[in-house]
Amino acid sequence: MNREKKGEYQQCMTLIKQGLSLNPSHDKLQALSGKQQEIDKFYQLALAKMNKKAYEAAKVWIDKGLRLAPSHKKLLALKEQISQTPDIYTNSIGMKFKLIKAGKFHLGSENGESDEKPVHTVKITKDFYMGIYQVTVGQYLLGIILTQPVLSATPRTAFRY
Repeated sequence: MNREKKGEYQQCMTLIKQGLSLNPSHDKLQALSGKQQEIDKFYQLALAKMNKKAYEAAKVWIDKGLRLAPSHKKLLALKEQISQTPDIYTNSIGMKFKLIKAGKFHLGSENGESDEKPVHTVKITKDFYMGIYQVTVGQYLLGIILTQPVLSATPRTAFRY
């Protein structure tokens, strides 16, 4: 590569980096910036899924990153962390959840009520967490309050939302 071309290349890479600093998730800039940017993107996506307890989705991003860089230390650390996920966790408002692993099981009964027949195989394709206890009215209302946009409401009208 001659000096003039090398200078143009450096200038382009500088512009790409500046663009990524303004919009880190811009797909075209990610592609232009090279392999490391793509690996970092997979790591960040996996980390975001891990923080939301979406371990199956995190595994997908980890695997994509490891295909590009099989010895990437941060991705390997996330993969190890997933393998040690807790069976029970408590969320931010105190609700307890149990990990249900992917797999197959038989559901139903030949001797039970008509809505229990026949015995059939159920396949769970992804791990997920299920609440251990029924959701209380207080937990339900707190969930609504935490997930709904702030509206101008009085205490009397707040429960309509």
